[in-house]
Amino acid sequence: MFKITSVAALTLCFAALPFTASAEETRCGWFERSDPRTAWLVDADEMWLLSEHGEGSVLSMSGHWPVFPEDQWIRISSFGNGIGCACLTGEFEPSTRELQSGAKKFRGGEALVITASKVLALKQCIEDRNLTMPELPW
Repeated sequence: MFKITSVAALTLCFAALPFTASAEETRCGWFERSDPRTAWLVDADEMWLLSEHGEGSVLSMSGHWPVFPEDQWIRISSFGNGIGCACLTGEFEPSTRELQSGAKKFRGGEALVITASKVLALKQCIEDRNLTMPELPW
């Protein structure tokens, strides 16, 4: 007779659970940074939270924050906050939380891991009929 330890029992239980890995994907749209610690990407499908007041920042943890040239960044404050057009590659979980942008509340997804970013010309997002131009504070 042999004993099953609690660790072995847990290992067996978890081994029986189905494993679903998130597939890496590339999402392109408006990259918005409303303050130095809050950022999201708005593509044709959804608004993706990247960092909220510095918590859960997949961008700063991964080192893949897009770096925009001055002529491809619409500044909305003297602190460098603003919007640009970018693609982010990584793992995304759709509609996981309630988000708020100004007075508007909505459900949005969350970026789990970002593995790469690419800055696009502002013109690409402006001319993309599937994207909505973000509201500017002026």
